[in-house]
Order: sequence, then structure tokens, then C-alpha cells
Amino acid sequence: MDMLESARKQKRRSVVNGIDVHVGSQIRTRRLALGLSEQELASLLGAPVEDVMSYEAGRKRLVPSVLYAMTKALEVNIGWFFFDVDPEHWVDESRTAVVIPMNAAIAASQRDADCEILGSIARQMDAATREKLIAIAKTLSR
Repeated sequence: MDMLESARKQKRRSVVNGIDVHVGSQIRTRRLALGLSEQELASLLGAPVEDVMSYEAGRKRLVPSVLYAMTKALEVNIGWFFFDVDPEHWVDESRTAVVIPMNAAIAASQRDADCEILGSIARQMDAATREKLIAIAKTLSR
């Protein structure tokens, strides 16, 4: 393999994938809903806070062991990270570039703001009340 081919392969691997961005958004949403800081989540995962920031931004892919640890830390099942994913909608035909429609970007921004509010409310509740509220929200979202 020549240097040019090697560089092309490396570039393909480093391009952000739309699924990674979606999973990262789900991580951030859940972290905020639980009232956790990036540092607190990093501690639960035993990872540097920079990794959490990269996961949430979709810049770093979750290997299976980290994805499993993330499900435990965020108290969700693995399918939750992929809820509402449409690969054709998020990734172009070459599967290398992110395609995020403007309305999806606006919705993600609004969701982050909503999660910030929910997170601040959750931090003021005791654990039992917070768990009951999460159970109600899960029931209503079905």
C-alpha cells in the first residue's frame, strides 16, 4: 500500500459519520436529563472528560465496551442510543459525510436547551422522586 492510499484510508476513518453524531446527541441528552456534568459521566466511565466531549460531538466512535459502559452509566438500554435513526437521512451515499438538515439542527439545539432545564430540575429532586418521574416519562413516550 503506497502512502497516498494509506492517507486516503486514514481520512475516510476520520470523517464524522451521521450515526456517530446522532448517538453523541443521545448521550448528551440523557446526561443532561440525569443532571450529570461531563466530568461526572467521565468518572462513571473511567475515561477522560475529553473522551466524553468527543463522544457527544460525534467526533469519536464508541467501541462496544464503552457503549456498554455508557448504557450502565446513563441507565438506558443499548437501543436507546439509536432511537429514531434513519441512516439514509443522516448519511450520504458514500457513507463518509454528515448530512444534517437545518430543521434537525434546530431541533437538536432546542432539545439541548430543554435538557438543560430538565437537568437543573432533576438535580433538585431526591433520587426516588427523580426515578418516578423518569418512569412516568418512559411510559408516556411509548
